[in-house]
Parts: sequence; structure tokens; C-alpha cells
Amino acid sequence: MRSVGGWMPGIAATLLAGAAPVAAQTAAPSFAHIFADHGVLQRDRPIAVWGTAAAGETVTVRLGERSATAVTRADGTWRAMLPAMKAGGPYTLEVAGRAATAQRLSDIMVGDVFLCGGQSNMEFQVRHATGLEVIAAANDADLRFVTIPDTSRAVPAADLPARAAWRQVSPETVGDASAVCYFMARSLRTTEKVPIGFIASEWGAPGSRAG
Repeated sequence: MRSVGGWMPGIAATLLAGAAPVAAQTAAPSFAHIFADHGVLQRDRPIAVWGTAAAGETVTVRLGERSATAVTRADGTWRAMLPAMKAGGPYTLEVAGRAATAQRLSDIMVGDVFLCGGQSNMEFQVRHATGLEVIAAANDADLRFVTIPDTSRAVPAADLPARAAWRQVSPETVGDASAVCYFMARSLRTTEKVPIGFIASEWGAPGSRAG
């Protein structure tokens, strides 16, 4: 995963690197909240996935025909590394405990993932940056985005407060996207020819939000 912009909020940096432990919520194995339906995972390098389960539980993660196992730590967290994969999809991403599949995510793509951090310039949405003709022409199911909610904490967050809402670019969704992120990713789609996901984690200065 790559970063775009001059400032990366600590919450997103910790979560997306998989460095911070995820507080265990339930005994059933589950993925951290950044993993969700329609998400994109980075191609051509080992794929880190993480989440929670009962302490000592052996979990198996599967993505297509690839799989990896991990043992849950005493704090209820696990982290597994799937083998590197070429761009493609859609795949199903699932995690299972000893008994059965506990969580299954659908329409997962493998491609390039970018983390876009910054202030008001990165926060500025497509709906405020372009004419309606650009929005009407935005229709690319392999270009996907998610916006991380603004959350202020004095310590690194263990997880996002809720499951991420990954969305495919369409005339109905693109208006909510970061304009800088979107135009960068749209341009790369014309040359790279792979699925692209962009994660906007930005925080504009007070009074800088577009109304």
C-alpha cells in the first residue's frame, strides 16, 4: 500500500499497517474493520490480514485458493500473512476457527491500494470540484474507495469504530470521494489496468469543509 499527501493521521497509519492490536470483541473469529465487502488488497506482495478471536484459537484465512493460519494471542488478536497474488478478482475473503467459517467478505479485488492523507485539500470532495458531466461519466467497478471517519484520540486506535464502507465508483457514489484521491486513481487506472482502491484519511482545518 502506498500513501499520498503530506500528512497521514495516526489512526489510519496504525490500522492500515496492522501494527496496533485490535481489541477482541467476540470469541468468533472476525476481521478488523478495514476489511469489508468490495475492498481492495495490495498485489505482488504478501497480504497481511488481522482481526480478533478467542485467545489461543487457531484461525485459517482464505482468499480464493490461497490460505494462511495464525494462532490468536492472549489479548484476543491474530495476524496472518497470505502469499502474494497477482491483480485479479473478485474473490471471497473468509476467516474460520476450528469449527466453521465465522466471517465471509465478498467481491474482494487484488490490485493497488493508496492511502491518501492530508488536510482540506485532500478532504475536498468530487461533488465540489467538478461539473456534473464528470460525475455522470464516473462508472468503474474496479475503482473503489473508502473514507475513514474523523476520530480524535490521545492514543493509537485499536480498530475503526465500525466496519469500513468500501464503494465502487459510480455516478451515485463518486461525489463523496476525495477529489485528489479520485483523479489520481482514475489516471492510474488508464495505465496500470488493475483494480485500484483508495483510502481517504484526512482532516481539514477548522472552517475548511466545503458546504
